[in-house]
Amino acid sequence: MAMEERRRPQPLLPYQSYYLDYQMYSPNKILATNPLYCRLPRETASPEAVKEALEKVFRHFAVFGTVFDFDRNTELVQRYDPLRIPEIEITYVSEAAFENKVKASFVRPFRLFNSILWRCSVFVTPENTYILMDIYHAISDRWMVKNLFRNVFKALAGETLDDDYYYLYLHEQGKLRKTAASYSGEALKLLEAAQSYSGFPRPDFESGGIAYGLYTGYIENTLRELRCAADRYRCSLNNLFIAAGVSALGQYNKESHVNVRWTYHNRDEAWKKPLVGIVTESITTNMDLQTFDSEEKIIQEVKRQAMLGMRYSAISAAFIDLSPGLSERMNIVYQQGKTIPENTPEGAVIQPFFTYHTASQAMFQIMINEQGDDQPLQLIIVYNQKRYKAESVDTFAALYRKAIGNFLTKAPVGNRVCF
Repeated sequence: MAMEERRRPQPLLPYQSYYLDYQMYSPNKILATNPLYCRLPRETASPEAVKEALEKVFRHFAVFGTVFDFDRNTELVQRYDPLRIPEIEITYVSEAAFENKVKASFVRPFRLFNSILWRCSVFVTPENTYILMDIYHAISDRWMVKNLFRNVFKALAGETLDDDYYYLYLHEQGKLRKTAASYSGEALKLLEAAQSYSGFPRPDFESGGIAYGLYTGYIENTLRELRCAADRYRCSLNNLFIAAGVSALGQYNKESHVNVRWTYHNRDEAWKKPLVGIVTESITTNMDLQTFDSEEKIIQEVKRQAMLGMRYSAISAAFIDLSPGLSERMNIVYQQGKTIPENTPEGAVIQPFFTYHTASQAMFQIMINEQGDDQPLQLIIVYNQKRYKAESVDTFAALYRKAIGNFLTKAPVGNRVCF
C-alpha cells in the first residue's frame, strides 16, 4: 500500500503550504530550514561507507525524492521523483576550512518547485568525517531528523532500515481532510469562535514587512519542578505551557477572549513514531478567561481542548488559516526531550549550526527548550520586528514567566512530594 501511494501525487499538508507561503513572502531570504551536521570520528567509518549509507537512506525514504509541483488543475501537490535524488559528494578539507568557510556558505535558499528540498555533502578532515545537511522545514520536523539519523547509523552498521510510510501518511491525511465538509460538533465550534478572539500580542506597528526578531531568556523554574506541578494538575507539561500563553496573552492585551495555537508532534500512534517526513500539525485553543476563576480550571479547559484538537487534528487543519498576515495566531512550541538517536556511534555529535533566520517565520512564536531535569527551561520568542518593539517582547516574556510561576505555586496539593 505504501509503495502504491508513491505513484500518486498527494496534496500539500497545511504546514507545508504555510512554509511555502512564508518563503514566497520573502523569496530572497533563507527561511525555515533545518541545517545540521553530524561529526563522526575518522575511525568510526570510512568516508566511502558514510556516503554509501547516506545514499541508501535517501533512496529508501520517499520524502527525499519528493518535489512540490502544480497538477493539471493548478493545485499544489507533492510527488515522488526518485531520479532527482543526487549522488553525495565527498570533499577533503582542513578542520579550519570546514568551520570557517564550508559551514558559512552551505545554507542558502531552496528552489521551491520541481526541485529536491534538501542538500547533503560529506566533508572529510584529518580528524573527522562530517555529514553536512540542510532540509527545508516543509518536509522535515524535529522527530524526522532523529529518525533520519537513526537510519543512517543503521545503514552504517549493515542493519535493515525502518519501513517507509510517508506517502501512506499523506494519503490517509488527504482522506481525513475530505471529510471536513461534514465536520461538525464542539471542535468546529471552537475553531469558529477563535476567528473573533485575540490571537497574538497587540502589535506596536501596522506593517506588512518581515524582519527577524529574537528574544532569548529562561523560565526560572526547573524542568523537575514543572513536571511536579503538571502531575498535580493531572495534565501534560505542554498543557501547562499553553495555559501560561493564554493567561499572558489575556493580560498583555487586557482582553478575556484569547486564542493561541500550539504545535502537535502528531506521532502518538506507533506507526508514525519512526516516520521520516513532516507529521507536525497546528492545533488551536481559545478561552474566555473571565469564565474561569482559578488556574486549575484554566488548565483543565486547556487539557480538554487539547484532547479534542489532537483527536480531530487532520480534519480541523482544513479550517485553520496558517497563511501569513493577521490571520495568524501566536504559536507555542514545546521542544520536548532529546533528538539524538539511541544508536548514535560513540564519539559522534549531531547538532544544528545555523541558529537564526534572515526572515521571521512567525509573527510571534514561543519556543520552550529543555535544558536538563534540574535546569531552568530556555524561553525563546521569535517575532517580527516590523510589528513589535523589543521592549514589548520583553514585557510579554515577563508576563509569560510570571504566568508559569503562578500555575506552579497554585497547583493542587497532591500526595506526591517532588520538590
